[in-house]
Amino acid sequence: MFIYDATARSLRRNLRLPPATDTNGKPSHQHADHQMLRSPDGRMLYHLVSHGIRSVDLRVVDLEQQAVAKTVEGVPGGIMPVRNAVVDGHGKIVYPALVGDAGRRDPGLASIDPRSGAVETASCQGSNSNESLHSPSPDGRHWLRSDNSRLPHVTQQGEDYFSFGLEIWEAHPLRIVAVAAPMWMTAYELPDEGHLDMNAWKEGRPARRGEIYRKLSNFLKENPQSTWRNLSHKNADLLWPEEKSFYANVSSNLHKFGFGENDMIGWQPDGQAFWVQKNNFVACIGVDGKHSPKLRFERFGMRTGTWLPCAANFKSATPRDGRRLEMLFDNEIAIADGTAQAATTAIRIISRLDDECRPIAADGSAEADVKLAQKAEELAKKRSVYRVDLAAMDEAGCVAAIDALTAQIGPDINQRPHDNKLRAEFLDGRKKLDEKTFFAHVEQTCLAAAPATARLLEAVCENLNPLIGAYYEPYYSEDTAVGAFGYAARALAVLDRGSNALLLRYGALIDTDHENFFLSETLPLMLRNEGDEGKRLELAETYFIGRLGNAADPYPFWKSTGMEKLASGRFSPQDYAGRLLRLARDRGLGENPKGDFGCYLLDWLGRDMEKGPSPWEAALLKELRGAVATRRA
Repeated sequence: MFIYDATARSLRRNLRLPPATDTNGKPSHQHADHQMLRSPDGRMLYHLVSHGIRSVDLRVVDLEQQAVAKTVEGVPGGIMPVRNAVVDGHGKIVYPALVGDAGRRDPGLASIDPRSGAVETASCQGSNSNESLHSPSPDGRHWLRSDNSRLPHVTQQGEDYFSFGLEIWEAHPLRIVAVAAPMWMTAYELPDEGHLDMNAWKEGRPARRGEIYRKLSNFLKENPQSTWRNLSHKNADLLWPEEKSFYANVSSNLHKFGFGENDMIGWQPDGQAFWVQKNNFVACIGVDGKHSPKLRFERFGMRTGTWLPCAANFKSATPRDGRRLEMLFDNEIAIADGTAQAATTAIRIISRLDDECRPIAADGSAEADVKLAQKAEELAKKRSVYRVDLAAMDEAGCVAAIDALTAQIGPDINQRPHDNKLRAEFLDGRKKLDEKTFFAHVEQTCLAAAPATARLLEAVCENLNPLIGAYYEPYYSEDTAVGAFGYAARALAVLDRGSNALLLRYGALIDTDHENFFLSETLPLMLRNEGDEGKRLELAETYFIGRLGNAADPYPFWKSTGMEKLASGRFSPQDYAGRLLRLARDRGLGENPKGDFGCYLLDWLGRDMEKGPSPWEAALLKELRGAVATRRA
């Protein structure tokens, strides 16, 4: 941390502070894992460092002394906990944390007194939602979060309307003070990440998303302890019948539908109300839960060129006291009045007489901003590609190219992805070879490239954060999404039969809810490479119990990996039933109280296995049923 004297225009000191780490203890290079806050008197700087869900550390820096005055370590961590940290009205540092013991940790708040180092924690009680708190008021008194345990739904004049639930919490003591459903949407307005109803609105056809949301609303009413965060085809196939497209048409839409930080415009200065937006419509909510209707302007109309009904784009919005929002459009500023009204699904259109619109003097800054944004986009795209010179396609040339690529892999790999793309290009004279082409050639002709490929994956495993979101290469084959350096991993499995340990490390980075190349292409090679049948079964179980994601259905995976043959050769049906239930429990698989086999995964397996089981499989299902029934008795 650089301490700079603005008056003297000189650097006073470079103070070295410990780095952040992720949940797995690896160095983290994400800016969101650090937070700098200032004490009310401006004499102290509070440096918060996140170590993921494990812990948070605080260092109090005395700016006059240019030294760390106090250190508080091991405070409860959370999911990106320090990003929303704030200094409250009592001078304490408050941030969202996961609170509780190792067995159960619930969303809540942690509070650190920077003077004494005292730590207080409180968990969210009185709500079934399991989302983290975020978006604090300026004084840290009020916090917000999505209520993912319900989906408000009403029908008016034959039209369905849906809204996200939003909770308002008070910090001292931590308690829920209000709930709101401020943004009613028709089925046409709901998120459509999978483009399920892309043309329905234009063509006047019903949006199929409405049926999904109606079913989900009823499901949550009937299952009040459930939330939509953990829904998947395994436990909610009634919402969407096709497992392969469940994420695109259900999960991703719900993630975008729920109230998140990106929907937050901001708090008005006195902290008594805040503004949110969806589809460019805006609404104002008070800390008492009373809110305005959904608002848009008559003057600016609706956005064109989109299949989702959206209000016109605005560049920025600034909350003002008195529930007023100053909104900047291309060449004009208008004011939205967020006065609370009785709950309604109607949209309030602010007339030209009431929007207090005024023009902005043209100074060329808008055009300059556009050009700057375009330049930044070009640089980001360029940075997402590792470029390697390929002198020759022979074995020596390919090994040299792989080593040159490895030399470029460092901690900045996590900042390189652009638009969920991270890739390498191999430049052979005037030609560009993508990873798929290059590593297919390596597999077939470069047996001596195994050590170099292993060094490449070692560098990837050492630096790439697991499940980082912006993760995929832009190569798709028959709807198969390929993870970063997935073709290199497959090539290593082909070239080196002793590479399973490294490939397991690489596999731990893969998000199988979104990526299915690893399980379909690389894991079968790893199973082939393992000569010991007991270890081969353990390898299959590593992914079968808890890590299939959306990449594979349980029974097809069971069949394709030969798990029946491997298990029946080592276990009786009774012993293997007990083993499956223990693994499911130890790995935290969701319990299905209505199912016969103990958890959603095994229920799904049993449902398909029962259609034509072998004698050993039939006995296994019988033992699973009996063990679960005995446990519940």
